Amino acid sequence: MNNIEEFAKKSVQRMRLSQKKGNEVKIEIIDHLHELKQECWNKDINEEQAEQLAFKKLGKTDLMLRWHEKQTFQLISSAIVYIVFYLLTYLFVHHWLAVSRYTEANLIAIVPIAFTSFYFISINQSLDHIGFLYKRLIIPLFVAEKISVPIFAYLMFHRYANHSFRDIAGFTESQYPFLLIKGLVGGIQFYSGYYVLSSVFVLLTVFLLLDKLKSFVSVSFKFVLTVWVNMITTASVMVYGITDNVFGGATNIKLMVIITIYILCNVAMFLIYPKRVSTT
Repeated sequence: MNNIEEFAKKSVQRMRLSQKKGNEVKIEIIDHLHELKQECWNKDINEEQAEQLAFKKLGKTDLMLRWHEKQTFQLISSAIVYIVFYLLTYLFVHHWLAVSRYTEANLIAIVPIAFTSFYFISINQSLDHIGFLYKRLIIPLFVAEKISVPIFAYLMFHRYANHSFRDIAGFTESQYPFLLIKGLVGGIQFYSGYYVLSSVFVLLTVFLLLDKLKSFVSVSFKFVLTVWVNMITTASVMVYGITDNVFGGATNIKLMVIITIYILCNVAMFLIYPKRVSTT
């Protein structure tokens, strides 16, 4: 048994998992260590040094234990974040921001995907499982939204029409799919052929970017704090925008105030964090 297998075996023993789960975790640790070792080896480092650096880079094995113990919680809470930010973004940009439907479509695509990804990374304290997040959660929700939104709108039009679909929708049922693709359907004007294509591009871009950052970004307390500060600030701004619609909506002054709030929140976070480290 080599050093990597011995390290993986001892790590799994400390986790006190079932035999089946322990074997899964052991294989995951071994594969991850071999990847790290190969990365170090490619930098003109001998095999022994590469192996030691791999052990060091792996970090605490309790992160892996946390992942296997709280996998379900992480996925469920991430799903809630996705749905909440999707609804907030739609209501915010559709009822408060005076932007084109193309800008609206891009915001509705990128905000929930980006914030869900960062939230998942922050509670998982690692980028290693970002592929799992997209495969098991974001892509299924993404596809479900593309199917459910037009069906929901169609059913609402159909339900509230007094005598025919045209009474409330302004067009016949046969025209619905074509007007939907053009982005001309009532309150879901953002949903168009452009939105379907651009949202796929957004999803791939965010995923590939995060996947490339695996080897370069360490998920520190500062990273987690940054994510939560911006999530809370964004949610608060969106709630304000939605409720402020009756008081005149967006103005240049209000937008400048919001930008200032973002800057102050992040500056305060970066100033407070070093002091916390120095006092501990």
